[in-house]
Amino acid sequence: MPQEHMTFNEIDTYIKYDNLEEIEWESIKEIPSKVPFVIQHGHTANHNFVKPIYDFFNEKGWPVVSFDWRGHGWSQKKLVKPYTLNDCVEDLYAVYNDFLLGKYGYEKFNLLGHSMGGFISLKYALKYQNTLNKLIPLSTSASIVGNFFTRMIMSIYIWYIEHNYNKMMQKKKEGHKELGLDNFPHWTDTSLMPDPKATIEFLKDFRYYNIKSELHKINIPTLVCIGSEDSFVSHAKVIAKKIPNAELRIMDGYVHNIPIDAKDKLSENLYRFLNQKK
Repeated sequence: MPQEHMTFNEIDTYIKYDNLEEIEWESIKEIPSKVPFVIQHGHTANHNFVKPIYDFFNEKGWPVVSFDWRGHGWSQKKLVKPYTLNDCVEDLYAVYNDFLLGKYGYEKFNLLGHSMGGFISLKYALKYQNTLNKLIPLSTSASIVGNFFTRMIMSIYIWYIEHNYNKMMQKKKEGHKELGLDNFPHWTDTSLMPDPKATIEFLKDFRYYNIKSELHKINIPTLVCIGSEDSFVSHAKVIAKKIPNAELRIMDGYVHNIPIDAKDKLSENLYRFLNQKK
């Protein structure tokens, strides 16, 4: 498994990848198992969170890519640039343009984003749809706050996190214990922990994230997938309704961490979707 640090959009980025090869796009574009699959984690997580999906497709010989967002995992944490969703969109585009296309010749790729990774993936699809083959927003939303009142509540929550960061992270750890801390190696390898500044700055940016009115512009095959007990279920239904070529998959009995909690069932669903010819 090649894994290394590369610079994308001026950010030192930890990236891992498998089964990539220099290709002629026209000769492979109709073969589902030859189109790269970029699999991205969410807020405060890292590449290990989506590792079960990565491993599933890697074992089947699919070209797979996963990297840590700025401020997360083993990617750069001391930045002169801000921590915003738009910056992450440009980071992802640089991975496509400089690496997938520039180095290997892949003109399109499949994209999965979990939670905050889903925010970024949806925004990416709106700006760079011509680079995508299929889209999978996973356990995510098209907006976090709907009005001034909810934005104020979010601001109070951010203030609380700023002043109780360690308590918030401990609460996350307690939740992860139910799934086994072996699935979350950042609790033992502190080099994987997110930068506290990044955690807070992304939360601040979430207050202005609302792309519901633009979703109709996405016209590539899209699978919206979520656990039935996830707090984003109603949000997922909105995404699936507004994207013209989308299907909704609600996985009964699961919550937010389905890349780990429902890894086998989820991966099989993703495999069926990506294996379908357009």
